[in-house]
Amino acid sequence: RDRGFPFLVVHPADVDIERERSSIDGKSKNVFWDIEIEIFTSDRGYGRNDGKGLTHVDTISNSLIQTFMNISNRKTLRDSSLSMTNPTTTSVGTMVIHNELVYRRSIMISFENRIGVCT
Repeated sequence: RDRGFPFLVVHPADVDIERERSSIDGKSKNVFWDIEIEIFTSDRGYGRNDGKGLTHVDTISNSLIQTFMNISNRKTLRDSSLSMTNPTTTSVGTMVIHNELVYRRSIMISFENRIGVCT
């Protein structure tokens, strides 16, 4: 019955080109990307996994945060001119889908880059 859980939804990036903070010469601007990742787990499982939806959502979100905060991963992003702010998370929410208790948490990851613009 737990087929399909857990699953992640990675939303398209929300891109914002900051118009107020351009370089002095006007040739570059800051660009911000916000990416939301939603984690869904179920309280139904087989055997020892039954009733562990909350534990699973915490485990998955902790793993994702550790991956994004990993110094090597952050360095790789920085070397590609992408700096990342600290991820933020929501508290765990619950919902019932087809008589099944489902847990949901959202993680927001934000990146910043400076790009050249045509004048």
